[in-house]
Amino acid sequence: MLSGAPLVGRAEERRLLDALVDGAPREGAALVVRGPAGIGKTALLTLAAARAAHLGLDVTELRAVPAERHQPFAALHQLLRPLRGGFTSLADPHRQALDAAFGRTSDPAPDIFLISLATLELLGDAAAERPRLVVVEDAQWLDRPTADVLGFVARRLGVDRVVMLFSVRDTGDHGWLGQGLPELELGPLSVDESEELLARAPSAADLGPAARTEILRLAGGNPLALLELPSVTSTGLSAETGPLPVRLERAFTARLEHLDPLARALLLVAAADERATLGEVVAGAEEMLQTELPARAVAEADHSDLVDVVGQALRFRHPLMASAVYHAAPITERVAAHRALGRVFAGDADRSLWHRAAATLAPEPQLSAELESAAERARRRGANDVAVTALERAAALTTDARRRGRMLLLAAELAFELGRPHRAKPLLEQAALQPMTDAEHGRLALTRELVDPHPGEAAARSAELLASAEGTAPADIDLALDLLWLVASRSWWADPGRSARTRTLEVIDRVATDPDDPRVLCGLGYADADARGGAVVDRLRHARPAGHTDPRTAWMLGTAAVVTGAWDLARGHLHASIQMLREQGRLGQLPRLLVLNSMVAARMADWDVAEPEAAEARALGAETGQATWVGAADSVIALASAMRGEHAEALAAADRADEAVAELGTIFVRSSTSLARGLAASAAGDHEGAFDQLLRLFVAGDPSYHWTMRWWGLADLAHAAARTGRGDDVLPLVKELEGVAAGTTAVVVHLNLEAAQAHLADDRAAADLFERALGRDLDQWPYQRARLLLAHGELLRRTRRTVDARPPLREAVTVFDRIGARAWAERARQELSATGETMRAWSPRRADGLTPQELQIARLAAEGRTNREIAQMLFISHRTVGSHLYHVFPKLGITQRSQLAAALAARRDG
Repeated sequence: MLSGAPLVGRAEERRLLDALVDGAPREGAALVVRGPAGIGKTALLTLAAARAAHLGLDVTELRAVPAERHQPFAALHQLLRPLRGGFTSLADPHRQALDAAFGRTSDPAPDIFLISLATLELLGDAAAERPRLVVVEDAQWLDRPTADVLGFVARRLGVDRVVMLFSVRDTGDHGWLGQGLPELELGPLSVDESEELLARAPSAADLGPAARTEILRLAGGNPLALLELPSVTSTGLSAETGPLPVRLERAFTARLEHLDPLARALLLVAAADERATLGEVVAGAEEMLQTELPARAVAEADHSDLVDVVGQALRFRHPLMASAVYHAAPITERVAAHRALGRVFAGDADRSLWHRAAATLAPEPQLSAELESAAERARRRGANDVAVTALERAAALTTDARRRGRMLLLAAELAFELGRPHRAKPLLEQAALQPMTDAEHGRLALTRELVDPHPGEAAARSAELLASAEGTAPADIDLALDLLWLVASRSWWADPGRSARTRTLEVIDRVATDPDDPRVLCGLGYADADARGGAVVDRLRHARPAGHTDPRTAWMLGTAAVVTGAWDLARGHLHASIQMLREQGRLGQLPRLLVLNSMVAARMADWDVAEPEAAEARALGAETGQATWVGAADSVIALASAMRGEHAEALAAADRADEAVAELGTIFVRSSTSLARGLAASAAGDHEGAFDQLLRLFVAGDPSYHWTMRWWGLADLAHAAARTGRGDDVLPLVKELEGVAAGTTAVVVHLNLEAAQAHLADDRAAADLFERALGRDLDQWPYQRARLLLAHGELLRRTRRTVDARPPLREAVTVFDRIGARAWAERARQELSATGETMRAWSPRRADGLTPQELQIARLAAEGRTNREIAQMLFISHRTVGSHLYHVFPKLGITQRSQLAAALAARRDG
């Protein structure tokens, strides 16, 4: 809405914003005010800013403009400029990240999340002294790196006394504002409110009834239209067609007709760069016209009702006015305005470059080369989104087809890294039309598969990628191995068929020169854990997690251990990778690793790791738009709940997981949810239901079938089969796993095999088999041990060895109680009671009520980490960490940080 225009209606909306501002001294909050142009967003935010200033809050107001979309962190620099004195208090990685983002150093490009966390710390530290309101208008035009940072910060405001308000139009790509932020959608004013506002319009006094009725109809409850249309009724607006913003732009354009050409040129230059000062606009107009601009041109523009001139600032009264002025000018004049601004800003390389690029309509090799250099500068500052735009424009201006292909390919790769597959896909399509080297064709195939995997075309895609890998090697062995790893990993997600997996193994054997390369080990495990798992596990036993310096190496070794069933070896590598990713601020890579680590922790009944990490993976996956890992995290939550016998919680999480990946074809998530449902049914005593769910993992063609993960559920399937009289159906599977187990030392394989053999044996042989299985070192596998103890005790009692049954049943009760598997503990108590012995009921292990994040923070604090160190690891503010610990202490019954380790140990041990 126009500056100073009256606000009519919006009582509920005003109360909401007032409540947010009034609450700033106590807690932070964020809100996105969304609606079409002219609907009144600015008027609401202006009132909120005035209220905040009256209450003594620091108020920072930003208005994004289209001219800065290609200037990395332009808006963020404006926001943080008043806080630059606080830079010295930041941790070194955060201060260095901001210095790199603002181009003050030549350090390597920081991760966007390090920049985001630094911004959160600066704002929070400042607000600790005085609460703060940040208002961002027209956020759809923020440069994307700033948008990502502010979205990150806004989602983490809690105890930090910062309120952030954004206004954004309904159109455009600003999905970052929809990731977990509350929104206020502004609709049209009512008829009565529209009539009241129209009566206040400066030009409405002389309107007749018919004109009023026509304006009300055309405005459709839009406040800007109600205020502006009365001044242009003589232009015949009733005959206008198109959306209201278009009609308003035409109305604003009508004001240009009566202006001197010099004033129109001035306004055009201002519209071409809305951030320009009055002096820069005048200089641009003079450069464009090649004449000195008289003062009367500025005065005439000021009286046009399109702009306000205050001091050295010239600002359009509404963004639609700038758009109207710009698009009303012929293309030749717009080009001339940009060319003139390019010369005016010659001292600002990037700003000048983008104006010169806007002024160029034909290929220009020199300008293309400058844009490619600008892309590299943007990459060094961590602004990959700007780099993508620069490369795309540079590709359009070059006359060299090979160079065009190279730039488009790099732009697509960067777009994928940013999580923008919709942007990467057309860039790849354009790149594919250009001549390329074999290595570039390999990169193209790799990126295309990452961007648009098409699970339904798994076999065909695998063949294409394998051909690219063979064509790339040996000239570029790294790229070849990346391609092979991708093919193998995709076979875990979407089965390309046995022949395709065999072909993958053949190519890996032929291409790989280093058998210890993590990509090779991971690829072999992904493609055929049954046949190659033993060799992979043997090599993994010599890899030491403590020596890792690269998170990707640790991640791949951990993954190789997971898929081959060596979960005892996986955790060290996964933990090392997670720690390094946290230290480097690489939040986007964390969900995958957290899911893997939490899944292994869940199967090993380490809930204190499994639950917080699965919850964190779910939240980060949602924030970064990675639906696969949201679903996978929910499958871990389902699994943990099922193992504890929390039936309803397990089924709800499994349903969420399946829904999250419904369109993605990620079979490993469906396998996990079927396993969870089977375990939940088993814990509830529903053996028929358990058998039906678990059998799905073994039936080729079933959506839950997985050639490797099926072995993870064999023991539970055998348990259900023995209790439903279907043992003969499972015996062939046991025989098959015996062949796999003969070639590997993977713990998970042998655990499931020995348990399945015991469950399916006759009573006489079963007792010996249970004892043999229990003779293994199962300290890391308490759930599996307790299940074996219970089954052994049941067998002994059933065969009238009552006294012998008591020790295993007693121990089963103890272990189930300790790990919080209450349903299983109750069943073990019932069996023990049937032998004539009873054990008192155990008090619930989770009576302290710690949330997953509270538990995660408490664990890190118990390790001796400071609040700031914990905040950096978890991508939250140190004040949020302190607030969580404030609530943790009384829940654990302690008063000092030094008591945390003992309290958590007591909690874990019951």
